Amino acid sequence: MTDIEQSSNYKESVPKLKVIKDPELRERHLGDLQGLSLREAAKKSRKAHQAFVSHSPDQEIPGGGESLDQLYQRCTSSLERIGKKHRGERVVVVTHRGVIRALYKWASLVGRSAGKILSTSISKFHFSDGKWTLQSWGDVNHLRTR
Repeated sequence: MTDIEQSSNYKESVPKLKVIKDPELRERHLGDLQGLSLREAAKKSRKAHQAFVSHSPDQEIPGGGESLDQLYQRCTSSLERIGKKHRGERVVVVTHRGVIRALYKWASLVGRSAGKILSTSISKFHFSDGKWTLQSWGDVNHLRTR
């Protein structure tokens, strides 16, 4: 199952919404490491694995993989476009941890790492007057049993 297919599965949670698949909100492309576990990646290509674990923002991964800066530019540009297109509307974006981490960095004023991102957590971003702000981060209250 591709990352876009995984995100699309969440549409059952919000059935009244129109689903638009945006490839710009895909997870980071890992080049030669795409589709591999960390263990497999280390065995397949030492150079690509080292590029991935370096966490250097401008380090591209061999085989067409993205740097963290490229991921950041791609997903923040996409959210900007979505915000401008849907000004005044409520929009639900379902995406992956790497993208969410980049969006946190972009909209957060604290300038530090997003930390652990829990699966199915909800983060709220607000677009107003051409600026993005982070309203809430990593909310998992919807997962609690009542």
